[in-house]
Amino acid sequence: MGNDSFDRWQAQEWAPKMIEPLRCLRDSRIGLVARLLLAGHHAKGQQRLVDKWSAQLGIPALEIKQLPRKNGTNSTLFILGSGESVENLGPREFAHIAEHFSIGINAWPLHPFVADVYAFEPFDTQSVDYMQLFNTVLREGRFMEKKPEFLLFRPHNQIDAERYLRIPEELRENAHLYGRFVPLTVDKKTLFGEVKALNWLRERNLLGRSLVMDLGATVIRMVSLGLLLEYQNIVLIGVDLNGGTYFWERNPHRLRQRGLASFSPGHNRGVHETMTRGEKAFVLTEVLAQLQRLATLQGKTLSVGSASSLLAEFLPVYAWESENSSR
Repeated sequence: MGNDSFDRWQAQEWAPKMIEPLRCLRDSRIGLVARLLLAGHHAKGQQRLVDKWSAQLGIPALEIKQLPRKNGTNSTLFILGSGESVENLGPREFAHIAEHFSIGINAWPLHPFVADVYAFEPFDTQSVDYMQLFNTVLREGRFMEKKPEFLLFRPHNQIDAERYLRIPEELRENAHLYGRFVPLTVDKKTLFGEVKALNWLRERNLLGRSLVMDLGATVIRMVSLGLLLEYQNIVLIGVDLNGGTYFWERNPHRLRQRGLASFSPGHNRGVHETMTRGEKAFVLTEVLAQLQRLATLQGKTLSVGSASSLLAEFLPVYAWESENSSR
């Protein structure tokens, strides 16, 4: 289906009446076509939600291609998570990260390294500690000086919206709201074909201008963003998924630096929530494996920063030494 055909289908008044029949065809032989049409319908609704919250909060909807680049390049993107392996990195590694583009996800403000972008999602009502990030940590001078960008996953409700408004006003000037489009298959055998097709549609702006791929985790959304921004290398830092501690638990000085006595992300200890199947069709590793295939197909690399990460079982480990020696 060409670009114009896809747009025309979504614009037809009768298109919504086809949603239920398409759902019935989702797992048939022509299931991919049905799923892509359903995904387009879902993405249209998601973009409307982003625009609605954008108008209410006064925070612009993300225009993905307009995100700034470090020195105008798209060489390497570091995605910074909260796993304890972060504490294995020293000044040389962070100096290397600083030369490239970085996105810190969720609790990353607890770390002294200031990322170029911070990505937040609505957090569990049980995790009141996240309010400390907005009320206290983000008011530190290091953020006011660097003025990073903020990517805020669209609110689920008014409570989420009001929490986002706790981000200091000086920093909200650089904030953007974004949403998601999702693969609809429940079969691992057809996941890659759908991921590839959805990415193709998104590259051509057919799935909403402010949407990235998602299957239930910020790290998936940021990898999708990195691929859309055409970064040649995407490196996952502190995405350990092995049931270990968080970097601020391994090094409590991180909390003392922030003036905090404790910090809980609201997840149960043990296996990370993104690795618990529950009602989800796929766990995080299964989705990242398909995104790695997509990256390889595009001549790009998706790697992990530590051999201790569960992801090192199928993702290459980033070659810190060779990168440092080449500078």
